Amino acid sequence: MTSKTHGDGWSGEHYPTGTREWMMKKKKSTDIHPDHERIWLQNANDAGDEGRMWCEDKVWPNGPEEGEPTEYMRADLIKKAEADIRMYLARINELENALAEALK
Repeated sequence: MTSKTHGDGWSGEHYPTGTREWMMKKKKSTDIHPDHERIWLQNANDAGDEGRMWCEDKVWPNGPEEGEPTEYMRADLIKKAEADIRMYLARINELENALAEALK
């Protein structure tokens, strides 16, 4: 496990992907806390000898020209957002049909 402090004053723990520490952190986080909504995986160009690091917060300040970290979002949240969109589109369709009928 390594600890880094970033220019913005944020300090946190980072674990090389696939290491024992990463697996233990992953297990502990799901046992104690709900999974984070998002995690970020360090850009491959920025990876050190330990490999790409992941973090629960987007701590890498890279811009698009330097390569952004990869953001992962929980699948259950994506499925809920898709279901919400389908519901809203169906409601919009209902209202459009009602308006079309009223204007006849």
